[in-house]
Amino acid sequence: MLYCGDTEFLVLQPNNLLGHVQIATSAQALEYVRLFTQSNTYMYFDMGGMVELFERDVNASSPTFNTVEPRLFRKYLRPTRVEYMGTHACKPGVVYACGKEFQVTRPVVLLNQEVYEVIESVYESGFYSLVTKKRLLKDATRIGVQHFGEL
Repeated sequence: MLYCGDTEFLVLQPNNLLGHVQIATSAQALEYVRLFTQSNTYMYFDMGGMVELFERDVNASSPTFNTVEPRLFRKYLRPTRVEYMGTHACKPGVVYACGKEFQVTRPVVLLNQEVYEVIESVYESGFYSLVTKKRLLKDATRIGVQHFGEL
């Protein structure tokens, strides 16, 4: 549950925060999408178990399941990137898909063990859209990732 003033509401996905956030920078857009897809938060949201993949820190003592050995990461995946797409005028009937827009491109794994590169659009109001989902691997274990959800 999230409390906004005296109002309590359930947050299951990014658009539940529509109008309650102000996203002004690329860094904030990335932080916003990552809130829903981190290895320690994805289970609280209805995003199909989507978890972002990262290149493993070779010095990490206990890496999380969503990290990939550097050689394999560079072979199969591309690092996350954020692009500012411009500021769009509001149109009648489309009041949230306006203002600053950011596009986040990143590698993710889903509960079906498939690895994708997703492109997500985030507007300053918190409006979120999954633009494209390109399958990179049918089997995440090829890169050492096993995503079983909450066991």
